[in-house]
Amino acid sequence: MRLACYASDPRPEIQRELAKAWQYFDPERYAHDVLADAPLVNGSIWVDSRRFLAHLPALRSVTCADVWLPNHEPLDTLEVFAGIKNIELIRAVLRGDIDVTPLLEHRGLRSVLLFFADSYANLAELGQLPRLIDLNLRLSREHSDLGFLANLPELVQLSLGELSPTVDFSPFGRLRSLGYLNTEGWPRGVPWSALPELPNLRRLRLGSRTVPDALVGISAHLPGLAELILVGPVVANLAPVSGMTSLERLMLLDAGRQTVDLRPLAGTSLEVWLTRRGRYAGLDELGDGVRVRWAK
Repeated sequence: MRLACYASDPRPEIQRELAKAWQYFDPERYAHDVLADAPLVNGSIWVDSRRFLAHLPALRSVTCADVWLPNHEPLDTLEVFAGIKNIELIRAVLRGDIDVTPLLEHRGLRSVLLFFADSYANLAELGQLPRLIDLNLRLSREHSDLGFLANLPELVQLSLGELSPTVDFSPFGRLRSLGYLNTEGWPRGVPWSALPELPNLRRLRLGSRTVPDALVGISAHLPGLAELILVGPVVANLAPVSGMTSLERLMLLDAGRQTVDLRPLAGTSLEVWLTRRGRYAGLDELGDGVRVRWAK
């Protein structure tokens, strides 16, 4: 294979192009003939298809493998990652009931992003991963049990799907390092006081299944927030935002066809991100303290 003559060239731009070209050739042959002894870019490889997984062990220079599988390649098990060394990130869409214990052999995992399983077994075992700081966990239904979080005190970033109104929030009390929290749906009728103190929480995202009145009381219980990202119906009531004195950035995304009333933000000191396709009332009444930015 002619590209093999470039494999020893250590220049990052060459190594980057060699890794990118993997998709155009037979995965097994390319791994052995071209990438086996290539230094890569600082030993790192980005894998974006399941068909490359079986051939990663042939790449002798890999010190960091990030595996980001696309939505159209769902997995029925996490055992497909067995035997692959130096994985630091796994992202996958899943089907059915999933046992997460196959991940425990990957001691270098820093980010685990798992989507849409019907259920997860042995989530508390993820606490055995010493470098895990980023967890994105979605179910095909609401989360009703968050007990596993008590075993993950080092998490810095946590993303969850829609939360059940009956869920026990007390395990959050162990997440003293948590800086970013994302949920697709804060449960209706559950006050923010249900959430234990999170002293390092600075960024919060509330997704498209969050009801419009979810922000009521947020300033009293999350006083340290610097960034708030709102998606969908929750943008309908921005009055509570005016009381969030530590807030520096507000992002309003995907409001749909509703007109977002920005007038409660008048007089605040904020960087506000909007989308061009959105509809807004009071945009010209915000005052000099509000700096409007437009998201792409």
